[in-house]
Amino acid sequence: MALNLSAVPPSVLERLLSLTKSLTSRRDLDSVLHELLQASINLIPGADFACVFLYRPEDNALHPVGGVGFDMDVLRDVWLRPGESMTGQAFVKREALLFPNPAAIKRAQANLSPVHDQAVRRAVGRPENPVRSSLAVPLIAEPRMVGVLVIDNYDTDRDFGEVDLAVTVSLAEHAAVAVLNAEDYERVHKLSAELGKTLAVQQRLLASMMSPQESLPELLRTLWTIVHKPLAIYGPGQKLEAFYGGAVREPVNFAVRVGGRELGRLAVGQGPLAGIDRTAVEQALPLIALEFLKQQALEQERVHAHADAFIRIWDGDQGAVEGIVRKFAGGNGRWRFVIAQGFSPETSEALTAWSHAHSTLAMSFESARLMLLPEELFETFQSWAGDHSVWLFCGEVGDDPQEMTPELRSTVFLWRDYYANTADPGAKTCEPRTLWLADYPEIKALQNVPEAARAAYVAKMLSALAADALLLDTLKTWVHSGRSYERAAQRMHTHPNTIRYRIEKASQLLGRPVTDDQTVVQLRLAFLWTVESRL
Repeated sequence: MALNLSAVPPSVLERLLSLTKSLTSRRDLDSVLHELLQASINLIPGADFACVFLYRPEDNALHPVGGVGFDMDVLRDVWLRPGESMTGQAFVKREALLFPNPAAIKRAQANLSPVHDQAVRRAVGRPENPVRSSLAVPLIAEPRMVGVLVIDNYDTDRDFGEVDLAVTVSLAEHAAVAVLNAEDYERVHKLSAELGKTLAVQQRLLASMMSPQESLPELLRTLWTIVHKPLAIYGPGQKLEAFYGGAVREPVNFAVRVGGRELGRLAVGQGPLAGIDRTAVEQALPLIALEFLKQQALEQERVHAHADAFIRIWDGDQGAVEGIVRKFAGGNGRWRFVIAQGFSPETSEALTAWSHAHSTLAMSFESARLMLLPEELFETFQSWAGDHSVWLFCGEVGDDPQEMTPELRSTVFLWRDYYANTADPGAKTCEPRTLWLADYPEIKALQNVPEAARAAYVAKMLSALAADALLLDTLKTWVHSGRSYERAAQRMHTHPNTIRYRIEKASQLLGRPVTDDQTVVQLRLAFLWTVESRL
C-alpha cells in the first residue's frame, strides 16, 4: 500500500520524528513498549486502545506483550496464530491494514477463535466488543517480522483514515528496530549475567579442588597430581583442548555433560580407575564442563559485541566509531573494511580462526566474513586469503572516523552488488580474486542518493516487469553480461535465442527498446539500486 506522509500536519510530523528518535535510542524492552503504546494513543486522533503483539517462532504465535486500555492479565493468554483476525492477517500479508468501520472489522475477525474472541471482549471490558475502526500495522525489521501494532477506536466518533495509517506505519518502522535492539541488549546482558554466575561457581569448584587456576591445562596439571595418569581433554568435534602427563594410551573416556548435552570428553590413560582416583576425575568433570561453558559464553559475548560494533558503525554512531578506531585500527590508525568470501565450511572456519588469532573486529556476514583490518595487517591477510582460495572485497584505506560509516556501507554494497548482479555461478571454481572498491567509483556516488529516491527510480524503471520474475532476471543478467546473449545464456543455462526472445518481450512491456545505450545505462542503475542496502 502506497502511503503518503505529505498530508500529515507538520506538528504531528515533528512529534513523530521526536518519538522515533527517542524510541531507537532506548535499550530496555519495557520502556520501548511503553513509549510506543503511549505514542500510538497520542499521535492518532480517536485512538483509545493500543496493543503490541510480538512474534515468537518457538510457538509460531503472536504474543500480546503490552497494551493501553486492555486488561493485560486477560489478554496475555490470547496467542494469535499467523493469519488469525486483523493482527494475524497484517502479519501474514506483511502490510499495514486499515479497517475503517465495524463491518470491515467483523469480516477480518471472522476467523478469530471463540476462546480468543471471548478473551478479547473481557480484556476490553465490552461484551459486545463494539470497535468502531482499527489499524493493524506489522513491525518489520527486514528480513525479520517482529510483530504487529494494533490501534483501536472504541469510544470516539472519529473513524481512522489513510493519514492515520501513514503515521502509524512510520512509527512502526522505527519501533521494529527499537524492539530488536532492546531484545539483543537484553540477551547480551543475560549472557553476561550467566557468565558471571559461571565464573563464581568455577571459583568455588576450584577451591574444592585446591587449585586456584582456571585454564584447562592448569586443571589437568592439578588432576594429574592426584591420579598420576596421562590426561587429555577433547572439546566439540573431538578437538584436543589440553593434555598433560604424556601420551594417553589405553584410555578410559568420561563424557563431559551439562544436562543431556555432551560438550566433550576427558580421556585418562593407563587403564581403569578406582577409589580416590576415580572420585577425583568425577569431581573434575563439572569443572571441565563449566570451563567449556565459560568459553562458549565468552565467544557468544564476543560475537554479540562485534556485531553491535558493526551496527553502530553502520548507523553512524560517531562516539562508538572513535572507540572502535582506537581499539581495532592498529598503530598508525589506518584501516579498511574487507569482506572475505569462502566457498566451503572448512574455509569459513579458517577465516573465523584467523580473525580470532589476530584480534580483528569481525562478524559472520551472510555467507561471508566482514572484517575491519588495520592497514599494516592487510597484506598479511591478503596473502593468507590467496593461499586459502578466499575471494576478497576490499574497501578503501581510511584514517578518519568520520569516513568509517560510508566506507562500511560502500564495501557491503560492492559485495552485494557483485553477487546480486554480476557474479558468475561458476566463479567459485575459478582462481581466487580481489575486488577493490576504488575500481568502482560509481558505488560511492550511488550510496549518496537517498533511499526513497532510489526506490522511486527502481519502481519507475522496472515496475512493468514486476509480475514476471523470470523476465526481470533475464534482463538483469543480460545487462550485466555486457548485453551478450551468449554470455547471458551461459549464465542462465539456456539458449541464446531464448534470451533474445525474452529481451524482446521485456522491450514490449517496458514500451521502449532496451538495446540502446541510454536505456541500458538506466536499467543498470535500476538493478544496482535493487541491491539490499542494509547491514
